[in-house]
Amino acid sequence: MHTKVCPKCENEKETTGFYKDRAGRCKRCISDDVKKYYVLNRQNILSAKRKHYRENRRVVERNHYKTDDERRLAGVRAVTKWIRRNPEKKRAHLVVGYKIKKGEMEPEPCKICGSENDLNAHHENYDLPLEVTWLCRSCHFLWHSLLKGWDERIKSTTQPKRQEA
Repeated sequence: MHTKVCPKCENEKETTGFYKDRAGRCKRCISDDVKKYYVLNRQNILSAKRKHYRENRRVVERNHYKTDDERRLAGVRAVTKWIRRNPEKKRAHLVVGYKIKKGEMEPEPCKICGSENDLNAHHENYDLPLEVTWLCRSCHFLWHSLLKGWDERIKSTTQPKRQEA
């Protein structure tokens, strides 16, 4: 057995009482220092954690779901249930994805804001899976949650304008 002396507490301990990648103090002394630091800087630490969460909320929650098996499985169950209840919607999504992958269909800019990023194929009729309106993620969310009355605005952008005499 190999032993080592901690420079802080000056106790002789086995090498298992020390971290391999840190020279110097023993595990106990490091643990005590971390606890003291937390007590002295609790408000700053909590404030930094809150700020990080606010700035990275989606990433933090996504990673949390990846690591928490129960929550991950709940998400899988929810998606499976949605697919079972909406086979025509799933089929339409798969058809559009297949056509894009084969190069037979290409996303167009968002019909509402003109964005070319993060586009979704919005289906008015799932029986016609290739008839889609391209919307960015933000406008698609608004379409489904708040602004279903925007259909006239979209239709006016997809139909040729009449020339007045």
